[in-house]
Amino acid sequence: MQNRNTSYHTLRGIGLEAGKMARKILGSHGAGLADLISDWENVVGPELAEHTLPLKLSFPPQKRDGGTLDIRTPSAFAAQLQHMTPQVISRINTHFGYAAVSRIRITQGNPSREHLKKQEPPKKPLTSGQKEDIANRISEIPDENLRKTLQALGEAILSK
Repeated sequence: MQNRNTSYHTLRGIGLEAGKMARKILGSHGAGLADLISDWENVVGPELAEHTLPLKLSFPPQKRDGGTLDIRTPSAFAAQLQHMTPQVISRINTHFGYAAVSRIRITQGNPSREHLKKQEPPKKPLTSGQKEDIANRISEIPDENLRKTLQALGEAILSK
């Protein structure tokens, strides 16, 4: 039981750090948008995710529901997205677990994720001690693939 508890706390800590990092990168876009961007394909499906990109999630003053989500899509796909708006809003609200979004604003353009990459701070090289510390923290996790993934995630977080 100790191993599972330790693994849970390690994963929870990594999850908290990943959320903090996403909030720093996205700044005023907010944590809700960070979660939505990272899960966009799961929320709207692969076909829709290929042609769209959530840009901004804004709420009325003093509220965290009934928001407006700005989505960028190519001109050729805008009409189809407009037609699918009720389904998209439903999927987004299911993702959040409440009526976070009541309106979608469509912006026509390339749904490239390049603007998100440009906002990332430069990576700094890790010391061997930092890499070893991550390895020690995850050493009790029995699944080798999970350990490798967590090692890479930990290194990515620390390099920010």
